Amino acid sequence: MTKRYDVDNLFEFIDNSPTSFHAVENIANSLLSKGAIELKESENWDLVAGRTYVVNRNGSSLIAFTLPKSPRIPKGYHIYSAHSDSPCFKVKPNSEMKVEDCYVMLNTEKYGGMILSTWLDRPLSIAGRVVVDDKDKLVTKTVNLDNLTCIIPNLAIHMNRDINKGVEYNPQTDMRPIFGLNPDETIDELVSAKLEIQKDDILGEDLYVYSKDSCCLMGADSELIGGPRLDDLECVWAGLEGFLAAIE
Repeated sequence: MTKRYDVDNLFEFIDNSPTSFHAVENIANSLLSKGAIELKESENWDLVAGRTYVVNRNGSSLIAFTLPKSPRIPKGYHIYSAHSDSPCFKVKPNSEMKVEDCYVMLNTEKYGGMILSTWLDRPLSIAGRVVVDDKDKLVTKTVNLDNLTCIIPNLAIHMNRDINKGVEYNPQTDMRPIFGLNPDETIDELVSAKLEIQKDDILGEDLYVYSKDSCCLMGADSELIGGPRLDDLECVWAGLEGFLAAIE
């Protein structure tokens, strides 16, 4: 029997990181819970040997480092890097498009190197971050509409008899997600309800369509893993786990 590895933590990290903003937030929380100190790029740093520090840049990238305790350690760096974003569809501003006053599609664009066909006929949702007016202060909040499902459907086979002979998908016409059957429904309404804020307090959005499929084990011996955003969150998680082990 193939040896099984404990991948529950990996799956949990990926499932809870629908966008790079969520991934960076989760990484920062893990490091801070282990005693890391957050640094601001706008402030002077007073670094202490043996301590671990975290720099969060724009909520979309993060740098963590530890200063060696002993000056006798050879000069140099041990560096690990990975990207926290994944190929997906970026939601354009005012993206809701009413079709025949019957249903709503979302106007989106490709983000990253995508295999378009893998997005068809899957349950999808929307996540990202918004900038809100919080008592006359600009505050950035992550949001995940995990109870929202949209879909990019294939045409039925009798409407495209040649689909199995090869299809070139146009992202602007073939890959628009169907958002729902209520032509008056808007993303801002769902975001404001999720964050328990007023819709008018939303000043800016950076939202993405993501796959709601969960990670899972596969294969006759459960020796394979599958799931969305493996590119590149599996590498992000591996680096985080190694870093946490090194500072404990």
